[in-house]
Amino acid sequence: MFRQENTTLVREIYGELLCIEPWGNDSLRVRSIKGTEFIDEDWALDTKPGLKTAVNIKIDEKLSSITNGNITATVRYDGFITYYNQKDEVLLEEYIRNRDDFDRYCSPIGL
Repeated sequence: MFRQENTTLVREIYGELLCIEPWGNDSLRVRSIKGTEFIDEDWALDTKPGLKTAVNIKIDEKLSSITNGNITATVRYDGFITYYNQKDEVLLEEYIRNRDDFDRYCSPIGL
């Protein structure tokens, strides 16, 4: 389910591919598709910025994380992503859109 490819945290499950990678200092690029590989295009992004901070990736069966400088993203086994600053304060939590797990962050829409 989770793996590391160079400086990228990858989650692949149920035909979905999620990649979180460092994008310059103190920032992350998050991409997700239904499929097995991305088209290697930056599209509307500028060229990839240089990286001067250390990237730390931790892989676990239930919760994995990537830290780039002052920002950390954690990804739960079900795809729920939370972003933290360097003080471990939550910057953003995303909702899960499925019918498998009902908790306060779940919004089953039946698509």
